[in-house]
Amino acid sequence: MLPDISLLVPARNEEKVIGNCIDSLLNLDYPKNKLEIIVSIDGSTDKTLEICKKYGNKVKVIESNPKNCKAEALNEVISIAKGDVIGIYDADCIVKRDSLKKVAKHFSNKDIAGVSCALKSSNKNQNILTRTLSIETCFMSFAEHFLHSKGINSIFFGRNMFIRKSILEKIGKFDETTYMEDGELNIKLRRLGYKIVFEPKAIAWTEEPSSIKSFIRQRRRWSRGFIRLTKKYPYESFRNFISDTLHGIPFYISPLGVISIISLIFLLFFNLPLIFISPLLALFLFYFYLLVRSRLFFKESLKDLILVPLFFIIDNLFIVIMLKSWYDEKTNKEMKWFRADRSGLVLK
Repeated sequence: MLPDISLLVPARNEEKVIGNCIDSLLNLDYPKNKLEIIVSIDGSTDKTLEICKKYGNKVKVIESNPKNCKAEALNEVISIAKGDVIGIYDADCIVKRDSLKKVAKHFSNKDIAGVSCALKSSNKNQNILTRTLSIETCFMSFAEHFLHSKGINSIFFGRNMFIRKSILEKIGKFDETTYMEDGELNIKLRRLGYKIVFEPKAIAWTEEPSSIKSFIRQRRRWSRGFIRLTKKYPYESFRNFISDTLHGIPFYISPLGVISIISLIFLLFFNLPLIFISPLLALFLFYFYLLVRSRLFFKESLKDLILVPLFFIIDNLFIVIMLKSWYDEKTNKEMKWFRADRSGLVLK
C-alpha cells in the first residue's frame, strides 16, 4: 500500500527555477490521488507566484508574508498537508521520475521515521566552481549510502527528504532559530530513537553556488547554524561525536588531504620515516577511494577528479568561514537566512 505523500516546496523569488521543479514533481511516477504538491511562497517580488498559478489546481499555492527562514515557511504549511508522509524539496530541485516509489517502499516498515535521499548537481557544467562543488555533492550522497550499508542511521540534508507527518508534528516541527533546520531535526529524531534510512536511487538534481561570493554566504549560514546547534545541544554533540564525524566525511576529506600532503613534503624534505604519517595517508587514500567509488556509483565522469586540487582549496576555505562564523556568533552579529543564487540552468 503506497502512502499519501505531501511534497512541500518553500519558495521566495525563485522564478528562474520553480517551473522546472514543479514540472518534475508533476511528472513523478506516483498515483495522483496519493500525491499533493504544496508551494509555500513568502514575500516573493518576482514572477514566482505568477508561474505557480499557471499550474491551476495541480499545485496548491500558499502565499504569505516574508519569513525569516526556510523553517518558518515550512512550519506554516505542514498543518494543512494531507499526506501521511511529508517530502521536502528546495525550489531548484529537479526530481527523478521514479523517486517516490523508491521512497514509499521504506515506509511500509513502521520502525522507519524518515528517508534521506541522494543529491546530484544540475548545473555542474556551468563553470569550474560548480563542477568542483559537484564532486562534494556526489561524494556526500555516496558517503551516506556507504554508511547506511554498514548499518549506520542516516541523517537529513535539508532537501530531498521524507518524514512521517505524525512524527514531525510530535517533535514540534522545524526549529526556526538555528537556521539549520535539518540538523535540529536530526538531533530530535536521534534523541527519541527514530530510524532514518538512505535511498540512493531517489535522486534530485540541485544547483551549486555559481560564484565564490554565493559559496561563502551559503557556507557562512551552514557554519552559524552548526555552531548554534552545538551550543543548544552540547551533550548530544559530545555523545554523538563519532557518528557526526562519519557523516561529515565529505567536509573533512579536504583538510585531511592538505595535512597529509604537507606532512609528506615535510617528511621527505627532512628524510624522516614515512611511518610517522602512514596512518594519516592510509585514511586519506581510503577517502580518495570512496571519492572514486562515488563517481562510479552515480555514473559521473571520473575526469572531474582532475579538479580535486581545486576542491581541496575551496573546501579548506570552509575552515576559514567556520572560524569567522564562530567569531560572529560569539559577538552576536546579526544573522540572516541565505540561499545560493539561482541560474535556472539545467546542465547535468
